[in-house]
Amino acid sequence: MPEPKLYQIYYSDASRAQLDPGFIPLDNAANERPDWREYWPIRRFLLDNHDLDPEAYYGFFSPKFGQKTGLDAAAARAFIEQQGAGADVIAFSPYFDQMAFPLSIMEQAIGAHGECIDALQQCATLIAPGFQMARSVTTTGNTIFCNFFAAKPGFWSEWLRQCERIFRIAEESLTPLGIELNRAVAHGAATAPLKVFVIERVATLLLWAQRRWVIKAYDPASMPLSPANVAKLLSIGDFSILDALKIAHDQTGFERYLAMYAQLRGRVLQRPPGAQPAPVPGTVEASQPRKIRIVCATRKGREDFFTHTALGKSLSLYRPPAVEVRLFPENDRGLPGLYNKAIDESAKDGAALLFMHDDLHLCDFHWADRVREGLGAFDVIGLAGNRRRIPRQPGWLFLDERLTPDSRENLSGAVGHGRGLPLDTIDVFGASGQPVKLLDGLFLAVGSETLRAKSLRFDERFDFHFYDVDFCRQAEKAGLRMGTWPISVVHESSGGFGSDGWRRGYESYLDKWGE
Repeated sequence: MPEPKLYQIYYSDASRAQLDPGFIPLDNAANERPDWREYWPIRRFLLDNHDLDPEAYYGFFSPKFGQKTGLDAAAARAFIEQQGAGADVIAFSPYFDQMAFPLSIMEQAIGAHGECIDALQQCATLIAPGFQMARSVTTTGNTIFCNFFAAKPGFWSEWLRQCERIFRIAEESLTPLGIELNRAVAHGAATAPLKVFVIERVATLLLWAQRRWVIKAYDPASMPLSPANVAKLLSIGDFSILDALKIAHDQTGFERYLAMYAQLRGRVLQRPPGAQPAPVPGTVEASQPRKIRIVCATRKGREDFFTHTALGKSLSLYRPPAVEVRLFPENDRGLPGLYNKAIDESAKDGAALLFMHDDLHLCDFHWADRVREGLGAFDVIGLAGNRRRIPRQPGWLFLDERLTPDSRENLSGAVGHGRGLPLDTIDVFGASGQPVKLLDGLFLAVGSETLRAKSLRFDERFDFHFYDVDFCRQAEKAGLRMGTWPISVVHESSGGFGSDGWRRGYESYLDKWGE
C-alpha cells in the first residue's frame, strides 16, 4: 500500500509553526477566500493535481485536528496502515454524541442552524436524492465531521464534483438557495456562511447515498465529545445504544428500531441543558418527579368533565403521581385568556404546564413520564408538527388557505382519531422526537419557568383558532426549541378548519405578522 499523503492546512507563518510535523504542510497563507474556510485550499489542491496515486490515501486536515480528535499524525498514519487497502474512506471523526443522539447529521445541522432548514433540505436532496430530514438515518458508520477523513482519489473526485455543485450555486447567488448558502449563521461565539457547514456534510451524504464506498472509522467513542450540553448529560453507554438502534434500522429497515431510538432518546435525557445529571433511581430526589399541571377548558361542568369528556375519563381512570389539573369548567371564552391565567398562577407554584383539549383520550399509561422526557429534550413539546414554517401558512399541517397538506417529509409526530379504543384511524405524519417550527395546539407542554423567563404568553386576540400557530412563532422568536414527542392519544375531533371563526382567526394572524 502506498504511503498515505496527509496534509495539514496553515494560514500564516505562525500557524505553520504550530502544525504537527508528521503532516505535510498545505499552504493557504494567501487565504484568498476565507468565506470558504478549509474547502478553498482542498479544492485548489484537487483541481491542480491530476496525477494522484489511485491506491494512496489523501487527507486534508485543519489546524485543529489534534485538538478535536486527540490524535497526532503518527496515530492517524498507523490506523490507516492497519486497515490495509480495502477501504475507500477512513474517518477520524470526533463528537460521538453528535453522531449518536441526532437522527442524522442533517438534523444535527438543523439543531445548530434551524433557521436554514429549507436550504439544508435542498442541499441534502441535491447531494443525496431520497434523503428525508424526518426519516433518513446517519450513524457512526457513515458520519464525518470537520472533513476529518482520508480517502482514495476516486472518492475525492466524487466529493469534489458534488461540492462544486454547492460552490457554483453559492458563487452565482442567483437563487434563494444561493442567497441562503451565503447567509451568516452562528458558529460558537462567531459566525460563518451556511455553505461552510453544508460542505462539511457532503462526505456523509455521499456515504449515505452511494453505498458502494467502503468506510473504516476510528472509534469515535475514544475521541473527545462535542461541547454540547447533551455530551455532559448522557454516558458513552447511552450514546452507544442510540447509535446501535440507528444502525439496526439502517441495515434492516425495521421501524421498531427507529421507534425504540426515539423513545430512548427521551428517556436518557431527563433534564434541560445545563442541569446536573439525572439522580440515581431509588434516591429521594429521584422519587419526586417534576410536577405536571394540566390546563384544560371545557364546556362541561366540573363533575361532568370527569365522567363525560375523553380527558376527564382518562384522568379518572388513572392519574399519575405529581399530576394536577387546572380546570376551567362551563367555559365559553377563548383559550388564550384562560391559558394566560394559568401561567400567572404558576408564578408562585411552578410546574410543567400541559395545555390540552378536553377531547383527548390519554392511551399511554406512562404519558407523564413521556412529557418529562420530552421537556428534557426540547423547551416546548407537542404531538404533531411541521419542521418548517412558510409565509401565510394557516396551520402546522397546511400550506395555504385552501388547506393543501404539506409534504410528509416536513411533518413529524402521530395522533390517533376516534371515540376511544379501538380507534378509527392513526395519522402517522413522520418520526417523533424531531425539532419543529409549528406544533398542533391540542397538546402543548412547556415549563412555567421557561414561559416566565421569556415573557411568553398566548395572544388573546385569538380565541379557539391560530393561538397555537401564533404561540409557536413567538416561541421561535424567543429562541426556544420546539419538538414532537411520542405519546399515544386518541383525538375525538378533527378540528374546525375552514369555518367562519377559523377564517376570522386567519385574517387576524396575517395582520399581526404582516403577511
